[in-house]
Amino acid sequence: MMISESTLLEAVIGKKQGRYYAIVRDLPSCVADGATMEEAIKHIKEVAALSLIDIHEAGLTYAPQEESEHRAIGTYFGSDDFRKRGIEVIRTQKIKV
Repeated sequence: MMISESTLLEAVIGKKQGRYYAIVRDLPSCVADGATMEEAIKHIKEVAALSLIDIHEAGLTYAPQEESEHRAIGTYFGSDDFRKRGIEVIRTQKIKV
């Protein structure tokens, strides 16, 4: 992935106790929150962009994985994980970073 290219990722958006949370399934450390859904989405885009830059700078290539691949290597984090933490899943959304 070139840094100048845009990448389409899937984010899971949730809400708990009036706060919004977002994760990107393909980037396990990519988690953000915000006072509003729009703020959480803005923050997740920023975090995802930084994660992709880190991947690039480490000489690695970003490649989306299927859910089964994530589960096999222990990096899956998604809707079920939100629910286990008491976070209501609002929606999934494609984000461009």
